[in-house]
Amino acid sequence: MNEKEEKKLIENALKHINFEMYVDAISLFKNFTEEYKESKYIDDVYYDIGLCYFKLKNFNKSINCFEFVIEKYPDSDIDSFSKREFGKTAAKCHLGIINCYLILNQKDKIQYHFDSLKKYDESSYVLDNLENKLTFYEIAKKNIDLSNEC
Repeated sequence: MNEKEEKKLIENALKHINFEMYVDAISLFKNFTEEYKESKYIDDVYYDIGLCYFKLKNFNKSINCFEFVIEKYPDSDIDSFSKREFGKTAAKCHLGIINCYLILNQKDKIQYHFDSLKKYDESSYVLDNLENKLTFYEIAKKNIDLSNEC
């Protein structure tokens, strides 16, 4: 299969996310991981599976997916279909894990991931709606600070 066909499959799964059809999106993404193990998008697809589990409030499965990406694809670049995310996929996985642990009130488990985000510095970030650059580290710090206010 060529890259254009791979993108089409991923975009279809992403549409399911946009319509909050997370279980269906997971199924589509898992099919992709079985069929296209060598795809340049494989790290992003595993991240998206973790994101779907997060949206379904299955935080332990979400953490497992994010940790899998960090371990298996530590240097993979984000292939952002939204054109709003840049840098390393592992960086946004560390952020995802931090968010899971904050929700689970397991703050003692976030330090490693927070420290790991520091190494990405300015190279891994998102653009907000006003085109401001926010690093995954800055987002994590803000989320941690907000959780400490409660």
